[in-house]
Amino acid sequence: MVRSRAALRGCLMMAGTEASPTFADLIDNRSGSSLRLSKPWFFLKKRLAMNAHEKIVEKLNLSEHPEGGYFRQTYKSGFIVQPQKESYTRSSATHIYYYLQRGMYSKFHKVKHDEIWNLYDGEGVKLHVYDDKKNKADEIILSKQDFDFHRVVRGNLWQAAEPIGDFVLVGCTVAPGWELEDEAYLSDHQEIIDKLIKLRPDLKRLI
Repeated sequence: MVRSRAALRGCLMMAGTEASPTFADLIDNRSGSSLRLSKPWFFLKKRLAMNAHEKIVEKLNLSEHPEGGYFRQTYKSGFIVQPQKESYTRSSATHIYYYLQRGMYSKFHKVKHDEIWNLYDGEGVKLHVYDDKKNKADEIILSKQDFDFHRVVRGNLWQAAEPIGDFVLVGCTVAPGWELEDEAYLSDHQEIIDKLIKLRPDLKRLI
């Protein structure tokens, strides 16, 4: 269920209420003249990461996505098109911000139409793409280091995503535009799950 912004902020604030270590807690000088960071540094790093996470969610006004992570639709074209050989109509294009923090992922799903992924911030994102008709699984990586900022996942292919580093912010454009009835989750298709797990048992965690 997608939570309201107020509920989401409440959860994030609760997660950040543990006491912050002082500078004295971080430094242990008992070993002599050399300074070293003691274990509480891990908790400070975790707290800073949570603060950065909360800032991104709040600044971009993001909400929880049913697939996992956070999103906000920023564009829906008013130009209406009818996909070839189909009776329905769609907006010509839709676009969302999509954000994942380390440990989060977008679980396997598919949409009817092509989806364009653009890397905005973070080290990058790994896309897992599965074609159940060909029983073929591929990986697509968008990476700041490799200057690979844009990839396309064709319509009706199963896809999942996870960040490479601490977080990733991407833009996802679907054309013709996304509608709820165009989306399906792999978790509802046991026969296809069995095929994927047999081929790539390591991807079970993303279902």
